[in-house]
Amino acid sequence: MALHVMHYNFVRTQRQTGPVPLNPMDHVWRSVKPDVCANHQDTIVDLTVARFLRYLRQLTPRAALVKAGTRSARFWLRRALSNRR
Repeated sequence: MALHVMHYNFVRTQRQTGPVPLNPMDHVWRSVKPDVCANHQDTIVDLTVARFLRYLRQLTPRAALVKAGTRSARFWLRRALSNRR
């Protein structure tokens, strides 16, 4: 029986000083998940994805932006997005 030796190098990184900003897709998933997946589990993931996409497509453009959190005054990319217009 061969003995395999594994070597690990640990790299120390800077400590995070504040909350990590979520990207808009995280906000959308967080807000849609209770409506689409609450108390229901499909046997095929494609069915859940189809329901999720159907839910998103029925949103108005403004409602989609609100769900994504991009309409918030505290949205972390707000300044960058406003400069594009």
